[in-house]
Amino acid sequence: AASARDLARAGRVPDVTVGAQAEHYPTSPSNQTGSGNSFGVFVSIPLYVRHSFGGEARRAEVDYYAALDDRNRVLLEAQNELERSRNQLEAARLSLKQMMEGVVPTAESVAGSAEFAYSKGASSVLDLLDSRRALRQTRLDAVTAQGEFAKSLAAYRAALQSSPNSQVRTDVPRP
Repeated sequence: AASARDLARAGRVPDVTVGAQAEHYPTSPSNQTGSGNSFGVFVSIPLYVRHSFGGEARRAEVDYYAALDDRNRVLLEAQNELERSRNQLEAARLSLKQMMEGVVPTAESVAGSAEFAYSKGASSVLDLLDSRRALRQTRLDAVTAQGEFAKSLAAYRAALQSSPNSQVRTDVPRP
């Protein structure tokens, strides 16, 4: 669009042409009178009487500013997408951190207490199985949170078009 605008602007400036010419006519069978030399100079100035390329220039200006608007819109959308991706990554990181530092240890503690109570005869088999089921579900939820974090991290890195060695916070404890 910028090149088209520059070309349209250049079209509004008349192209003045200046030239010189020299011709020599040697003696030949068809020209028996001998040599003749002629010299000439010419100047050409276009006169824009009815058409000055103003419409083309205005159209190129409109196209240029429309292209700038499109560029700015795309840049804004990209920044918004990057910010959304960054927010999703941070939310997934915090969720995983909470799961690994709070929920999973608590579920393991409860399951351990249920195992101990069952071994001493203080609880039933159903209570033991229920605590084991809850622990297994909690661990599955932790794995799901790890998967969500990994997907968010991959999406953020892809949005940045960065390498895996970029400075992105991945300091989440592993199970």
